[in-house]
Parts: sequence; structure tokens; C-alpha cells
Amino acid sequence: MPVREFAPEAIAFRPEVLLHMVPMGEADTKAALDAFRNSAKRIVAISSGDVYRAYEVFMNSEPGGVEPTPLREDSALRANLYPYRKIAASRDALEYHYDKILVERAVLHDGKMAGTVLRLPKVYGPA
Repeated sequence: MPVREFAPEAIAFRPEVLLHMVPMGEADTKAALDAFRNSAKRIVAISSGDVYRAYEVFMNSEPGGVEPTPLREDSALRANLYPYRKIAASRDALEYHYDKILVERAVLHDGKMAGTVLRLPKVYGPA
């Protein structure tokens, strides 16, 4: 589940750079920004390849032809937010609120903390 509260010990550590490995949506990303705003100079957030329009075309959620590859930072993003909302079991489900485009916007447009986004195509390992 998204992390929206942080242990006082983590905040007291006062990192200069915050590496957010599991931002799921706008609310938890803003919670991290707010919690570490007085110490961290930069947030680095892990995003996903599902932000690209090519992903929507691949999933048959958006019409169109194959996007030129390899994809680049400035490749077109998908037009629709919340790509997994239709499979969410309820409004409380992670899939309902998940959207890495909103994560990226929060990180890159905070105004008080510098932001970096890493779009990983796939992460392997234990869940």
C-alpha cells in the first residue's frame, strides 16, 4: 500500500536526497515531499514505463500505431490517467489511485524541492 506517513526517526535523519522507491500516486508522493521538505534538497522517484503512450497502444487502451523506439524521455505520454482503475476492486484499492504520471508531476513541479524521475521499464524481484 502507498506510504502516506513516515516514522519520526526517518524524518529526523534529515536526508539531503530522498529516494522514493515506491511512489504509487499523487497523494503518497505529496506526503513524502511534505514530510522531507525541511531537509531533503532533492527527491528521486522511481516511475514506470507505463506512463508512455506506447504502453496504452500496446494494451489496446488507446488507438494508434506503434510508437518509434527506443522510447525517450520526451516520447509521448498516455492521454488517460489511472490506467488500472477499471480493474480496482474498490475505491480503496491501490489500482484505483495508482498513476505514475501524477507522481512525476508532483516530483518535477514541487517548487520547493528539486526532483528527478527514473522511468524503469520493469522491476524484477520479490513483491
